Amino acid sequence: MGIVLILALVIVGSHDEFHLKDWQTIGAGILALGGGALAYFGAMAKVEQDAEQNKREFLRRQLGLYLKLDITIRNFRDAAEAVSTKVKFGQAGDRILVSELRLKEPLDIEVAWENLDVFPRRLIREIALIRESLRELDRVLAGLNDADRLIFENPDARNRLDMAHDIIAVVADASSIVVNGLAPEIEALAPAMAINERMVAVYGEPD
Repeated sequence: MGIVLILALVIVGSHDEFHLKDWQTIGAGILALGGGALAYFGAMAKVEQDAEQNKREFLRRQLGLYLKLDITIRNFRDAAEAVSTKVKFGQAGDRILVSELRLKEPLDIEVAWENLDVFPRRLIREIALIRESLRELDRVLAGLNDADRLIFENPDARNRLDMAHDIIAVVADASSIVVNGLAPEIEALAPAMAINERMVAVYGEPD
């Protein structure tokens, strides 16, 4: 802006005749130019500030969803693996309640599905596979009551059990992939405290 003023004075000085109204015109132009520049830089600063705020909000939401899903899906995976093992190693004469075969989709998986924009693409497919597999499991168990017992050596029951086992195994595997995939993402967003730091945080500095 100072350069513009100097150039204006040089230009004005090169004319023999100069009037007050010329100064007013030049001054108005300089003020308009300066005002425009200030408005531009102010707008850009606001854009950068908003972008930084949006980034912080996104990372906060991302970490919260990761942590919730991580805790939930670990427990869900363990439950699926327990059912899969029970069906796989069932012996003749064993009976299993239909209610034991049903896996209810945890709320946090549904919430994750509604917020896929914060998840790595490689995990989105696994979340989708879990949801679809649970619906397929419901179709396999359709028409049965929770209190019904399936006898392992019964042909129809055995067929249902085999299909249920395969589906539950897929759910368990996909859950493991999600758990393993979330671990480095969580570590990047919220690094774990080193063991020495933890000891100091718990017990204080050594004497």
